Amino acid sequence: MLKYIYFGTPELSRDLLDNLIKIYSKPELIITALDRPSGRGLKMKPCPVKEYTIENNIPYLEPDKLINIKEDLKSYNADIGILFAYGKIIPQWLLEIFPNGIINVHPSLLPLYRGSSPLIGPILNEDTTTGITIMDMDSELDHGDIYLQNKIEIKPDTNRNDLENYVINTAPQMLKEVLEKIEEKNINKISQDHNLATYTTKIKKSDGEILNSDTDEIKYRKYKAYIGWPGIYYINPLPASPLSGGGENHKIRIKITKASFIDNKFIIEKIIPEGGKEKNYNKKLN
Repeated sequence: MLKYIYFGTPELSRDLLDNLIKIYSKPELIITALDRPSGRGLKMKPCPVKEYTIENNIPYLEPDKLINIKEDLKSYNADIGILFAYGKIIPQWLLEIFPNGIINVHPSLLPLYRGSSPLIGPILNEDTTTGITIMDMDSELDHGDIYLQNKIEIKPDTNRNDLENYVINTAPQMLKEVLEKIEEKNINKISQDHNLATYTTKIKKSDGEILNSDTDEIKYRKYKAYIGWPGIYYINPLPASPLSGGGENHKIRIKITKASFIDNKFIIEKIIPEGGKEKNYNKKLN
């Protein structure tokens, strides 16, 4: 088996790593993000991947700047790096530390949806398929050669949670296949058609706002794409209600926690009024 160093930060990356360990091996080292303030008290909290390393007694580093751990990385003599949702730009010198480079898990069919939100774009754009790409990283954004791809159908009710589950359950087996072929020196890769590249942007909390101009279909796409975080919400309840307090100067954020799409209508089922608790949506009272 190849000795590898793993780069990752959020919950999705943690879950993928856990599944990879079960079918392949533990990493020699994990590189993850620094603790960040969280919650109302803004207490420092470790990211999910760091929590996992501590629970499973795996060595880890959490550099502010990658250059600060260059010699540490060299000392592990790892064969390859594996990266999924780490959150930092990878410089050329880091790629060159590993004899087999760094392989990246990207949850789209590259060259489509390069960038930070590849799971969301296909849902918002009503694509019928998406997938996972295992690629050989280079110094440009999601630009490297492709080792392996796997496709999945996007059904009318597929949401981001469904795609995330697909990634954490499918990508580890894909990684295992690629790693074994690299070890056997029996691996092929193909260049991306860069003329077909499309790009995503970082998701902001404001992206989840339901607008008066949104059609019912667009509202449902937002609901499916932004489920979890940032979620979707409306300001100054639509339609107007006693919660708004009357008048344009008093606005309240209403989070939509459950919705459906029936007969081409966006149906709100559950909401959380700002500062309140989740409850059933009542068009007349809410």
